[in-house]
Amino acid sequence: MLEGSIMASVKLYIFAILITFIVAISIFCFEVNQVNSFRSYVDVQIERNGGLTANAITNINTYNEKNYKGKFTVNSDQENQKLGYGSIINYQIIGKYKLLFLNFDTQSYPINGSSISLIR
Repeated sequence: MLEGSIMASVKLYIFAILITFIVAISIFCFEVNQVNSFRSYVDVQIERNGGLTANAITNINTYNEKNYKGKFTVNSDQENQKLGYGSIINYQIIGKYKLLFLNFDTQSYPINGSSISLIR
C-alpha cells in the first residue's frame, strides 16, 4: 500500500519537472521567434530611410526599447550611410535570450538580413 502512494508521488514530481521544462523551452522558442517581427521593422526602416542612417538607427533603437526591452542590436558595415535606390544593405541582428527557470548564461544568436534602399 505504501509503495503505491510513493510511486504516485514520484510520478507527480516527474510530471511537474517535465511541464516546467516544456514551458521554459516554449517561452524560449517564442522569444527567438520575435526576431522575425523585429527584422521586418528593420527592413521597413532601411527601405524608407535609404539605409541604416542615423534616423533609421534612432527609430530602430526606440522601437527595440519600447517593444523588446533592448533585447536586439543591429550591426552593419554600412551604418550611417544613405545609399541610392536599389542598393542592398546587409545587416546582422543579435538577440540576447535567457532560458526561464534555468540558470544558464544569456545566449546570443545572430540573424543575418538584407534590405533594399527605396529612396531615390
